[in-house]
Amino acid sequence: MVNKRTVIGLLLCMVLALAGCRENTAPAKTAKEESQSKMNVVISETAADTGSETETAAGPKIENLDGLDAGTVISPEDIEGGELDNYFVSYTIDDDLFKRIYGLSYKEDCTIPREELRYLKVLHYGYDRQIYVGELMVNAELAGDFLEIFRALYENQYEIEKMLLVDDFGADDNWSIENNNTSAFNYRVSTLDGVTLSNHAFGRAIDINPLHNPYVTYYDWGMDTYFDESIPYMNREDSSLKHMINHEDLCCRLFIEHGFTWGGDWENPKDYQHFEKIE
Repeated sequence: MVNKRTVIGLLLCMVLALAGCRENTAPAKTAKEESQSKMNVVISETAADTGSETETAAGPKIENLDGLDAGTVISPEDIEGGELDNYFVSYTIDDDLFKRIYGLSYKEDCTIPREELRYLKVLHYGYDRQIYVGELMVNAELAGDFLEIFRALYENQYEIEKMLLVDDFGADDNWSIENNNTSAFNYRVSTLDGVTLSNHAFGRAIDINPLHNPYVTYYDWGMDTYFDESIPYMNREDSSLKHMINHEDLCCRLFIEHGFTWGGDWENPKDYQHFEKIE
């Protein structure tokens, strides 16, 4: 008769033998596989230090200004690495834009064919140092000049508080001025005589930061008057104020370099906000 202890001992040996087999079922790595494993560790460590080799540099999130409304704030990171020309663009006046301006800046009796006008989108710095989408309506012949000037102003972080079509203010110059808005085309008569067409009517004039750069008439007895006394213009005699255009100002220098004349050089009245180019 077989002893019970002997049977139990034999069973334990069998169990241990089976467990050992299971632990050693994985085949041993070949020399080639061992070498490849070590290489993968090195590549993994390198990627952790320098970033993935397949990762490419991130491009701008906003590649152009199409579809962006004027007044939109742009983050510098959203355009970093982008081609600057894509943010200073001239467009023809399509039907949707024409509907926006018709009856306002483009009066029903306007004699200027819309084909002679261009709609510009640009970037500019605001008084708050943020970057904004700006818009202008100008004469087609001067579109290149305006784009070059406003690109240079942007690159030098020149501050313009607002740059919206005057149509956003009902094509009312006073309302636009009260909002310190920079604008160009508006089919209207000249403030000089109230009869002849202004150069704004042809898209050949622009008014910049008008609250700091008013239209002023001087009289023989020493008095002066602003175009509209109800508008709170800034005091140009206060040298501590920024945004006042003079001959040393970058904006003035750029426009003059491009063949524009400055209203601040007129004898009487003086229109410090105004630049125009006739031919």
